[in-house]
Amino acid sequence: MLRHVKNFPLEKHHVLLKSLVDYKEKHGHANVPLRDAHLGNFVAACRRQYKAGTISKSLKEELDNIDFDWVLDTSTQWEKSFQELIRFKSLHDHCNVGRAHGEEFKKLKRWVSAQRSDKLKLSNDRVRRLDEIGFVWKAERGRPTLKEELDNTDFDLVLDTSTQWEKSLQELIRFKSLHDHCNVGRAHGEEFKQLKRWVSAQRSDKLKLSFDKVRRLDEIGFVWKAQRGRPTRK
Repeated sequence: MLRHVKNFPLEKHHVLLKSLVDYKEKHGHANVPLRDAHLGNFVAACRRQYKAGTISKSLKEELDNIDFDWVLDTSTQWEKSFQELIRFKSLHDHCNVGRAHGEEFKKLKRWVSAQRSDKLKLSNDRVRRLDEIGFVWKAERGRPTLKEELDNTDFDLVLDTSTQWEKSLQELIRFKSLHDHCNVGRAHGEEFKQLKRWVSAQRSDKLKLSFDKVRRLDEIGFVWKAQRGRPTRK
């Protein structure tokens, strides 16, 4: 019987162990990352108790039967970078880290390049683990940029309502609720004078705007070309 794994009720041990067997059959190893909350924490708890010498004999035998790796050096830079690549893939559905993915993944891009250059020097286990997550050993040129990838989705980016742009967009939405259009002009007076300038700036800078800003303006019926003679609402 499985017992004595901290933070996991006894009745869940068999369920978790079965899940671990299934995981290994699918991935070829039982090194479950911590982002997989329940199973990842179960694996980490087993390793901690093994290291402390407090793991039960029965549980150790069960895990030995699936060739469980008792020692995993997650402190190494390689392991940290590998886990970061897994996180990247969960966000972008591929492992081809490029310049378009910004400062957040700048170091990861260098690491990916290094793995490609040093493939012949990597251990068989590291090559296998990279292959399992769909690592691309030859850089793909012409891959869609992050902007292009997200442009094809309905993904809503986190809104920063503190920015001037966001405040102006909300003001334009209020304007539309009053006037049934987004064509702010002189006739709308001092109240919307600053908004008129902002609208003109969006038209002039359309090619410089992020895809998300363009999308959000389009969604509220923003007119990219100024319409002259549009009647105001009485």
